[in-house]
Amino acid sequence: MHRRTRAKDDPELAWGLLEWGQALAKQEKYADAEKQFKEALTIFRKHNPNDLHKGPQFVLFELLWVLRAQNKQSEADDLQRQSVQRLLGQQKRLPDDPDTRQQVGHFLWELAAAEARRGRPQEAEQAYRDALTVYEKLVADFPDVADHRWHLAGGWEALAGVLKQRGHVDEAEKAFRTAVAIWDKLVTDFPRVGDYRWHLAVSWEL
Repeated sequence: MHRRTRAKDDPELAWGLLEWGQALAKQEKYADAEKQFKEALTIFRKHNPNDLHKGPQFVLFELLWVLRAQNKQSEADDLQRQSVQRLLGQQKRLPDDPDTRQQVGHFLWELAAAEARRGRPQEAEQAYRDALTVYEKLVADFPDVADHRWHLAGGWEALAGVLKQRGHVDEAEKAFRTAVAIWDKLVTDFPRVGDYRWHLAVSWEL
């Protein structure tokens, strides 16, 4: 009994539940997958209550997917809103911690990408805009950190794609140009970094 209680709180068990849920979801056994994801999320949050860890974040994306696959839109929207507020609240508590702020931006970016993949461009747009708000402030506070500028450019590029998909051509063009300007400055500042040159070239093709 004692060993079983410890196992229920073990993060390794949560990873196993996540994988099991993913396998069930691939078989379209969404209700069973939902149970595994919820149990995994409970365990992860005992160790990472603010969702600032890849474990709870991975589970959240999967759980949102299976909830919507079952037409549980209201529950999924509530879960997503609570998760975002949880992260933004952590950012407010640690406004001077760039690592926390970057993790918040990354979560919002991944959330946007997940929404876009699942055919929810309006929700993807909002999540990308939320991520951009985080990265714009990071770049303003730490202009010499190239990684923050990379994410800012990438965010504008991704947002442009979603806007184009939604038929907002003028807004998409403006977003693309914003991304190009940031990539261009990165190439100027770091001419030996091939990734920046590649993104700049791709942005012009878009």
